[in-house]
Amino acid sequence: MKRLFLAALIMISSIPCMAQQTFVNKEIDLSQTLASNIAVIGGSLACQPVRTSYGYVAAGDGKQIYGFTQEGRLLWQRTAKFRLKKFISVLSEDLICVVSTDSQIALLNSSGLFLWTSKSDFTVMDEPFQGADGRIFVRGKNYLSCYGMKGTRRWETKTEEQNSKLKPSLLNDGSVVVFLSRMQDGKTVGTRISPFGEFIEEIVFAGQVLSAHSTAYGTALTFSDGSAGLLAIENNAAISKWTIPSVSGILSLPLNVICDRKNDLLYFVHGRSSRIACVETKTGNVISSFDTQIGTSDIKYMTLTSQGVVLCSQSKGHCYKKDGDLAWKVKFDPQKKTKYMFVSDSGFIVLCNSNWTMELYQTRLNLEKTRSSFYEMKAARLKLDEARGMYPSSYEYGRLIEDKELEKISESFSKGDFSEKEKDSLSLLHLEITEMTSQWNRNRSQGQRDSLYFRNNIPYSSSLIETACRTEVYFCRNELISLMKNTSDPSFLLHLVKCAGIAAWDPGEEMLSAIEYLMNTKRVSPKDILLLNEIADTTWEICRFMGRPAYFQKGRQILGYMLYPQFPKEIRDKAVEIMRKIADSKL
Repeated sequence: MKRLFLAALIMISSIPCMAQQTFVNKEIDLSQTLASNIAVIGGSLACQPVRTSYGYVAAGDGKQIYGFTQEGRLLWQRTAKFRLKKFISVLSEDLICVVSTDSQIALLNSSGLFLWTSKSDFTVMDEPFQGADGRIFVRGKNYLSCYGMKGTRRWETKTEEQNSKLKPSLLNDGSVVVFLSRMQDGKTVGTRISPFGEFIEEIVFAGQVLSAHSTAYGTALTFSDGSAGLLAIENNAAISKWTIPSVSGILSLPLNVICDRKNDLLYFVHGRSSRIACVETKTGNVISSFDTQIGTSDIKYMTLTSQGVVLCSQSKGHCYKKDGDLAWKVKFDPQKKTKYMFVSDSGFIVLCNSNWTMELYQTRLNLEKTRSSFYEMKAARLKLDEARGMYPSSYEYGRLIEDKELEKISESFSKGDFSEKEKDSLSLLHLEITEMTSQWNRNRSQGQRDSLYFRNNIPYSSSLIETACRTEVYFCRNELISLMKNTSDPSFLLHLVKCAGIAAWDPGEEMLSAIEYLMNTKRVSPKDILLLNEIADTTWEICRFMGRPAYFQKGRQILGYMLYPQFPKEIRDKAVEIMRKIADSKL
């Protein structure tokens, strides 16, 4: 019934490409060209579509969320339980974050399945953004808060009134700079906050900041005098890594920025005629500079594709290569009421019109395989100050964390709001788990039997790794994977697989690959019913959370091993059951 309703709501039709034109150097008039495809969706888009690895996502009017291919074809449509604010963000692995009008924060997997919802204590001003280890930052007028990947709020800190036009920016050490409304002698003032909610320092910038853009090397800034620079962190202090002065003649007002994080480049679109300067992010060196044919004040949409920089006004759109050569140009139909647009790497331009239609036009004929311009930030463990001097004198033959302390740490990760205590907890856990992993990966012949404390105390080792998997950030993943591949103890291996399911968030398919390794190398006996059941359940938990087709494929491969005749019927039935659930969940 639900599928019939959606089918009635959403119609997709194709129009033959009778008048379709392709070109390289001549302008194509879209008013004289039939669209390659027209899709009619069940509502109007409420925000600019945001890039994913497979296409785009966007929030619609009311409660709708849409997923599209790069060519604007509808992949999925989901209905939220609440009305949505007019913004949306895409995190690593195509996970999607939305915010309701009453400031509920929700995370969806890449297929649009709602994973969790959490109510914010303050009014959320703009789209949440992701930190280096996966944590999610959310800001309000006087607040910055942080959530784990499973929805637990880690901390919330009060700030001075923030500049509503300048979004917070992630710095190269994982800290966040928040721009304040307060000025000092005409200069913008910022507050730097650690990933753990601690105030680090106040920053007074060289002038009035107009925009801030996070990069791998720091935050790229533009200023009201037409200058630009890179704010970076070195030795736990904010420094100006490089500056392009306004008097250099390289840049001029107005000044906009497009970040090419994949190739570590910045494109400054500046001046009345939208001149483009291509700058190396790390050094500030200017690689190229060229003029365009679109006025800066007329720009309605700009983006970066593998074909070049795309600038669009209300009346026309141009794509420029890095050297300034024109890749393609179009003239838009003045009769069309286009709200938003997006351009694919393959040269398709999609017009999102106010009449609920999405029109696809091909700007040029591509004869070679299209490269992807999509950049995806990879999660990594935050660098922590190691908890030195905390070892007991007998540590070589013992443990660092007592049962009550470990229980307290684990409980804090479940309840949340642990603020700066998180840093100490993670440091302790990392030290302990590093030593534990070393012992488990060491042959008993390499050390005395009585010195292998963790191998002789499986319950404690199990509690340690489970606590690490409840942190909801990228933490001790390498250790978990190493243990899964090298552990010979069946009871410990069972718990490790269970912990992978508890974590569920699996960047880079690391945990799934470790499970596949166990099955592929025949480390798992067909007689081990408990372990096989746990592998099936964990595989499903990871696939469900991530939602990407690649995860579904690997999940089916893992479950496929269980379908051979040597496996008991109950395991084969379990594998088939999980396969069906995966099939029902995929795009």
